Amino acid sequence: RDDAVHRKSQAGLKISSNKSLVSLLLSNISPNVKASDIIYLLSLYVDLQGLSYRDQYAYAYVPNRSQATFAIRELNFRVIGGQPIQVRIAYPFYVTANIAKPTIPRERPWLKPYCWRFLVSNIHPEEPLKQVTDLFRRFGRPIFSFRNATKPSSGWVLLETDHHWTTITEKLNKKGGVIVTICGDADFNPFVVDDQVVEEKRPAEVPTSLYVSKASTLSLDASDLAYLFGLYAEVVGVHINRDYAFVTVKSQSQAVQAVHELNGRFVGGPTLPPLEVSLSKDTGSNLCFDLPPIRERPDLSEPIWGFVVKNIDPEVPFEQVRQLFLRFGTICWSVRHANRTYGSVFLQTSHHWRTVGTKLDGVKLGGHRLSVFQSMRFSCTDVMTQGEKNNGYEVLYQNMKY
Repeated sequence: RDDAVHRKSQAGLKISSNKSLVSLLLSNISPNVKASDIIYLLSLYVDLQGLSYRDQYAYAYVPNRSQATFAIRELNFRVIGGQPIQVRIAYPFYVTANIAKPTIPRERPWLKPYCWRFLVSNIHPEEPLKQVTDLFRRFGRPIFSFRNATKPSSGWVLLETDHHWTTITEKLNKKGGVIVTICGDADFNPFVVDDQVVEEKRPAEVPTSLYVSKASTLSLDASDLAYLFGLYAEVVGVHINRDYAFVTVKSQSQAVQAVHELNGRFVGGPTLPPLEVSLSKDTGSNLCFDLPPIRERPDLSEPIWGFVVKNIDPEVPFEQVRQLFLRFGTICWSVRHANRTYGSVFLQTSHHWRTVGTKLDGVKLGGHRLSVFQSMRFSCTDVMTQGEKNNGYEVLYQNMKY
């Protein structure tokens, strides 16, 4: 598509007869990056013959294919202006006749060090993100690191370094069990994060808004939300719409903590859909609402989490599975599904779901290793029709409280 745009923009121009020049396409250029920055960077590695700069992409012209290959190695996926640029040999290779050799700008030492963004996977859910970040310190200066909120076993690290990314991944892979790869995705979303470590330029505490979907179906009003979120953050405003709510808290670090504690949590029993809480992409005065009176709701303070248990031995009574969960709290509701190899358990507990899942996942029961993980897809009413069958009767294990 970019090549098509380039051909259209160059329509009617005479094609150069110098076929030795090679075109490089640089895409995903940050709006904060100037053409002079690109010229300076390329001049560090190649004899730049010309540059055709457009909005968020550019064509660079180098003498031969070997220099083009070297530029790709040094610049592809390099983070400049907050996002990784992507560099490849353009097709077709033709060069316009009006290309002139650019003037190399003055020294820009801040562009000389590499800056790479790494994807780190296979992180133990209970391992602090700081320990992962410390692995990168031997190679340079971590600028920030994020942990994926929906998948805590993965995260990202932005590193300023003198080393090429291939050296770092080779040294760090399998170090402490983690898997490290270069991350050059243009659609990286820094708002979908959990734990966060910012090494420099830590922003001042500014109000941060949380998006709560399906708030109306949870039978919670603004005062209830103010109390619930106030258990983990300092709430400065709440707004409820028909299908969603915004809760504004004092800082981003408090917002991250609220996501960690509340996302996927069942409120008011397991019959209602779970809370869906995420950082809002929109911040500012338009999301800073008034703080309603806070109503005390002690019944909301102890979490209810939903779990799916898979790989159950068909010959093992489901009561043995229930006994594993009873170590951590009170079972509100549970069911074994008709095929007998998996079931659902809703647990009221003082523990976070990650603690329970980590302890029970892989436990051997009746010759089978159980697979235990949190489920945000269903409430107990969604699975009531799929219970354990016994002589034509459905057996539903319920706590006496319900």
